[in-house]
Amino acid sequence: LTIGAGFTFTGGAVAIAPSSKSVAGTIDATASALNFGTTGVTLTGATTFNGTTGAVTLGAVTGSFNLIIAGSGTDVIASASIGTGALDLTGMTGGTVTVSGNLTAAALTTAAAVYNIALNGGGTVTGAVTFSNTGTLTIGAGFTFTASATGTGLSALSLAGTVAAGAGTGVLNFGAVPVTVTAAATMGGASTGQITLGATTINAGAVLTLGAGAATPVSIGVVTSGGAGAGLTLNTSGLVAPGAITLTGNLALTLGTLPMGLNALNVAGNVTRGTGLITSTGTVTLNGGAVQAADFTSSTLTNLTIAPTAAITVTVTPPATTIGTVSLTSTGFAYTGTFATTALAAATLSVAAGTFNVALNAGGTVTTAVTFSNTGTLTIGAGFTFTAGATAVAPSAKNVS
Repeated sequence: LTIGAGFTFTGGAVAIAPSSKSVAGTIDATASALNFGTTGVTLTGATTFNGTTGAVTLGAVTGSFNLIIAGSGTDVIASASIGTGALDLTGMTGGTVTVSGNLTAAALTTAAAVYNIALNGGGTVTGAVTFSNTGTLTIGAGFTFTASATGTGLSALSLAGTVAAGAGTGVLNFGAVPVTVTAAATMGGASTGQITLGATTINAGAVLTLGAGAATPVSIGVVTSGGAGAGLTLNTSGLVAPGAITLTGNLALTLGTLPMGLNALNVAGNVTRGTGLITSTGTVTLNGGAVQAADFTSSTLTNLTIAPTAAITVTVTPPATTIGTVSLTSTGFAYTGTFATTALAAATLSVAAGTFNVALNAGGTVTTAVTFSNTGTLTIGAGFTFTAGATAVAPSAKNVS
C-alpha cells in the first residue's frame, strides 16, 4: 500500500493485509480508526495520522521524516526509528499515545493539552524534550534524553528502567509531579545536570536508584513505599536534602551522602553501604519484619530507634561518632537488638519495658545514666562504659564479658 500525498478516509481505514506500507502527507479520518496493523510503515515524507477521536494503530515506523500524530484517540505505535525526524504530538487534544517498542528520533514535541504519553520500549531522543502535555507520562523500560527532558506540568509520572540524560549537563526536571516507580528504575546517566523528582512512591518489589555514579545533583520529595520490598539505592554524591523516606525494602548507600536533615528515615529492610553515609538530625528508625542489619559506618545520627514489627534480630553497626539518643522500644515482639562490629557511642541509651533482648557486643560508651527496663536478656560482650551508671534489674538474664 502506497499513499504518496495524504488521503482522507472519512469512515476510517483498515490496512492490516498489505505486506508493506509507504506513506506521506496527511492521512485522516472523521472520528474513525486508522488501523495500519502490525506490519512495517515506511515514511517517504513528513506524515500526519489524524483519526480525530478514532484510534491510530501503526506497526514499526521507519524513515527519516517527521511523524505527526493528532486527534484524541487511543493511539499505538509499535516502534519508531525515524532518524533525523521528529515524533510530533502537538496536534493531540486528548487521548493517549503509546510507543510500545523502541523510539529513536531527533526530536519529540508536545502541546499543552490533557493527553497521556507512554514510552514503553526504551529509546533515544537527541534534542531537548519538553513534555507540555498535562496528562500522564509513562516511561516503561528506560529512556535516554540526550540533551534533556522537562515535564513540570504533568499530572503523574511512572518510571521503570534507566532514565538518563546524555553526557554534559543535561537535566531531567519533573518538578513536583508525583512519581510512581513501577519496577526497578535508575534516574541518571553520564550527565551531571540536575535531576528533579516530586513525591515518589516505590511499588512493591521495586528499587529506585538515584544517580549512576556521576556527581549528579538530585532533588526528590517525600519517598514512600507502595508495598513490600520497596527499596532505594543512593549512587550519587550530589543528593540535595530529600523529604521524609519510608522504605519497606532495603536502603543501599553505594555512593554519596543521604542528607536527611530533620526529615524522618524509616527502613524495614537492610541498610548497606559502599562508601555512602547518612546525615540525620531527625530520627532514623529500623522497623523490619524480618532479620535486619544496618551499617551506619561513617554516618552521623542524632536519634536512632529500634522498633521491629516481628520477633527478629536487628544487628546494628553504629557510626564512630556519638549518636544523641539510641532507643530500643517495646513493640510487643521478643526481638533482639544487637550492636556489633563497632563500639556504640551514645549520649543516651533508652531501653523500654518489653520482652526483648539487648546485646552490646562491641563495647562502647553511654554518657547519661542507663536503665535497662527490658525483661528479656542483656548481653555485654566486650565491656562497656556507663559514664553515669547503669541499672539492669529488669532483664531476665545478664551475660557479660
